Formats: sequence, C-alpha cells, structure tokens
Amino acid sequence: MIGFFNAFKLVVVLVLSVFSGFVLLLYGLQIVAWLRVWRMPSTAHAPLVCEDTNTFSLIIAFRNESINIEQLLRSLAGQKTKFSEIILVDDHSTDDGVDLIHTHLKTSILQAQVMPNNGQGKKAALQTGAMCASSTYLVFTDADCTHPPLWLTSIKNHVNATASDLCIGPVLFHGDASFLAQFQQLDFAALQVTGGAAAMAKRPIMMNGANMVCKRDVFLSA
Repeated sequence: MIGFFNAFKLVVVLVLSVFSGFVLLLYGLQIVAWLRVWRMPSTAHAPLVCEDTNTFSLIIAFRNESINIEQLLRSLAGQKTKFSEIILVDDHSTDDGVDLIHTHLKTSILQAQVMPNNGQGKKAALQTGAMCASSTYLVFTDADCTHPPLWLTSIKNHVNATASDLCIGPVLFHGDASFLAQFQQLDFAALQVTGGAAAMAKRPIMMNGANMVCKRDVFLSA
C-alpha cells in the first residue's frame, strides 16, 4: 500500500511538472511574440492618411472627486492643443465637486460644461456625455488623472496618421516610494505593455478607460 501511494505521488508530481513547464513555454512564446510586435515600426511620425479636420471632445464621468477634480482641470487648461469641447458628467456626487468645478471655471481659461448623468453608474455617464458631444472623436479620461501639455497633440497626430476608430493610451501611477507602491506601478505597467502589444497585433484583450479615444459614431453604435 505504501509503495502504491509513493508511486501515485510521483505520478502527480511528474504531471504537475510537465503541465507547469508547458504553461511556462507558452508564456515565454507569447512574450517573444509581444516583443516582436513592440519592435514594429512606429506610426508616430507617419504621414497623414486623412485630412486634419478631426475634432475632439473630452468626456469625463466623475463621482465624489472633489479632492482630485481641480488638478485635472489645471492640467487640461495647460494643453497645447485645445479640445473642441469638454464635458464633465456628474454621476450623482454627494460632495462639493460640482461647486468646485463651477468656481474653478470662473477664473480659468478653460471652458467646459457640467451636466448630470441621465442614468446610473459610470457607463451611463459616459453615454450621456457622448450623446451630447458633437466632435468626430471622443476622448475619455478619469477625474483623478492629470495630463502633460502635449497629451491631446499626440492623440491628434496619431489619429490623423492612422485613421483609427479606437486608440488606447498608457496610464502611469504616481505613488510614494514604498515597496507596495513601486510594485503596484510595475504590475500595472506590465498589464499595459501586454494590452498594448495585443492591440498592436490586432488581438486586443484589455485597455484602460482613463486614456482612451474612440470615434463618436463607433462608440454610440457599440
């Protein structure tokens, strides 16, 4: 009986070892494939494939973001390329975020409109903003984000160079220097590299809605 159990454990160990090795092999092959995709020529400096007539509306759904909303507005005011319109959709906030937005806009060069969510939840809020937007493309971000001055410029250049219906962009965490924060940034970066490579290979698997661009008619028909 003892010999039987020892043999059974040996078989289990061998099966698990072979299975683990097979999974690692597949994972390694996938990493190699993604690396090859990342080495493909960039379209960042490609010639225009469509006329520079595209317009861009920024849609921001927010709920109880009074702590973050003003720093977002300041970063939007610093954009080198201006949005055709900025639409902030309040998803039934219970804090003073809406009042802070109106107060901020009174003394800012930024022009934006604030409207209530016609439904419940972030998805309905984005749909509300998209329905009211009038531009060719919709740009989406979150209320707890900030953006560098050339954010929209880079989006516009890429859209004009590729005529894409959907574009996904990177998102970077700004945390402290603790081990946990650093690990979170590394883990999140790995996910974005994976998602970006899959999208470039025309097999999209995931994206982040905090930096996303979509053609308006495509978004509304989805």
